[in-house]
Amino acid sequence: MKTLIWALLAFLPERYRKRITPFEVPPEGALLSAGVETVAALAILIYRYFHFMMMRLNLLPVRGLLMVAERAGETAIMGFGGVLMVEYLLQFWTLTLLLFATEGMVRMFAAVCGECPPSFPLMAVAALQGRGEERWREFRLGKRVPDEVRASEAGLEIASCRAKRWNRLTTISVAGELFELVEMRAGEAPHRFVYVMRKKAESGVIRSLHEYDPEEVLSEQEMKN
Repeated sequence: MKTLIWALLAFLPERYRKRITPFEVPPEGALLSAGVETVAALAILIYRYFHFMMMRLNLLPVRGLLMVAERAGETAIMGFGGVLMVEYLLQFWTLTLLLFATEGMVRMFAAVCGECPPSFPLMAVAALQGRGEERWREFRLGKRVPDEVRASEAGLEIASCRAKRWNRLTTISVAGELFELVEMRAGEAPHRFVYVMRKKAESGVIRSLHEYDPEEVLSEQEMKN
């Protein structure tokens, strides 16, 4: 039962899996998921092919087929079958099933290698959702404006319209001077994020250095676009 649950979770992108369970999908679950997808897609593909051929042949008069066979031989009948095959392969649902069958084989190979890629359509949905959420957050935070840099009792304050990826291990270089983060507090719009910093001790270890620019928040938006 657990393997079946893992197999279903293996179809989901990482952002959806984490909402259900904090654990990684084991290889056997990913392998079962990919195998079921491949077998199901191929089975439906074959079934639809025979159903399609029967429907097409039922529309043709038997006498006409016999006359073609008598005049042109079996080659003409085989050529006619090839035309029907091409017609079948170009159908929307045929291409969709071929996509899922190929995806299943790729996911199966990845599962053997210890990875667990999700289903491509769900991955595309997750990517679109993430992009939409990012744009919504950007809209709610308002227009981007340059940061404000001002002196404070601790040493320096940087007020920004967007959150920084700084932590207490980050060393920030401002106009050639080195600072370290003391705290982050909420500010007023448009500078909703205020970072309080102090000068870094000369003997302090530099683990991660960030060359600060008050207008870097604007260039970040240009890079995203």
